[in-house]
Amino acid sequence: MFLSNTVRTHRKLRTAGVEADLNVYESLSHGEYLVVIDSPESQQVFAELGAFLLKYLK
Repeated sequence: MFLSNTVRTHRKLRTAGVEADLNVYESLSHGEYLVVIDSPESQQVFAELGAFLLKYLK
């Protein structure tokens, strides 16, 4: 249910012209990437977040 709501919200944002990315990671909850910092999933989350911040907060 939560994923479906997230997907619907993402689609509405995109339709409204908002720059939005939706990244889904297998077996990773919404905050779990902070628990195991050196996992491949966490590294990917932080790389994507860093790229986003560099792009929009320059």
